[in-house]
Amino acid sequence: MQHLKDVRELTNIKGKRVFLRVDFNVPIMDGTVIDAYRIERVLPTIKFLQERGAIIILASHIGRKGETLYPVFQYLENHFTLPTVARPEGDTEAGLTFVEDYLEESAVQAIKHMPEGSIVLLENLRMHEGEEANDPEFVGQLARLADVYVNEAFAASHRAHASIVGVPDLLPHAAGLVLHEEILELSKMLDPIQPNFFILGGAKFETKLPLLQKYLDISQNIFVGGALSNDFFKMQNIPIGKSLCSDLPAEALAKEGGLSLKEMWESGKIILPLDVIVQNEQGEHEVKNPEEVSATDTIMDAGPRTIDMLSARIKKSKSVLWNGPLGAYENGFKEGTLELAHAIAEAQKHSVVGGGDTVAAIAETHLYNKFTFVSTGGGAMLEFLAEETLPGIEALK
Repeated sequence: MQHLKDVRELTNIKGKRVFLRVDFNVPIMDGTVIDAYRIERVLPTIKFLQERGAIIILASHIGRKGETLYPVFQYLENHFTLPTVARPEGDTEAGLTFVEDYLEESAVQAIKHMPEGSIVLLENLRMHEGEEANDPEFVGQLARLADVYVNEAFAASHRAHASIVGVPDLLPHAAGLVLHEEILELSKMLDPIQPNFFILGGAKFETKLPLLQKYLDISQNIFVGGALSNDFFKMQNIPIGKSLCSDLPAEALAKEGGLSLKEMWESGKIILPLDVIVQNEQGEHEVKNPEEVSATDTIMDAGPRTIDMLSARIKKSKSVLWNGPLGAYENGFKEGTLELAHAIAEAQKHSVVGGGDTVAAIAETHLYNKFTFVSTGGGAMLEFLAEETLPGIEALK
């Protein structure tokens, strides 16, 4: 991949307004941030810019149109310590400000005259329809807020939105420290240390099919778990009961000229769960072999024999790539995913992991520092590995 200028190569940013596109789309419960991983990851970039006298404009989306970033502002207020900046007596100190009406002229002027080192957090970009539509007028309104653009939102860079691809077209631009690291570390998994073990879970089969096909040529073994495995069970006429699966027929192509599900299975590289945890109509849970799943069962997680098998294969591998949970994580079926996180961490292999529920499991087990690299992206990670670039990266070239 061609070289992208990163934030460390920016010159003369003292007193300049830097539009820092971040991804603060973090889980919030009762008005409180409950997982700040994505926030914590970009703090070094914020501090880097601040110490060089820039005025930092933090821009992000959160959820959909009606949600607010104010809880994130409160988190920053409580956890982010501003560096001490020597100022002439009477000068206004740099501070942290939340701006809701950032398209108003008064807000534009206020930001322009803030002291060096100030930090501004804009309200949810998706409050405006022009963000997702990449509307030229909205792009212009955002661009007038700043002098320089920096993309530090890898997890949102697979979307061609105004703040991702539009604004860098109008301003001098660079990649942030996290975006630079994401590209560097994920690129290593395009030619991983062999033998490589690829673990793919979760749902959304249509979005993961191209990556699955690609890694048939890269990895010796690919474990397909979560709802994705149900498609392969169904294709082999193994019962899945009421379990979630895609509407894809077995002949579905990963992309034009790609392999069908049947052809992927016949490659001999795909491994499926040996046992599963099911929930019956009475809400009772039971460990079953896949062939024993009844018409009224719902597959909810991987079973203990599957975890033992995965642990053994991880130990024999030299590198591991993991994206997606092994079960219905959001419904409380976490055990398989949490045990897998421990197995990878304890094996001390070169490990790259990502995905929303995957990262949530790592946070729950406090194992962040046990993995070689934890990506901030879910869909962005998948798309980068499949396509080797993203719209947000192309916009910086």
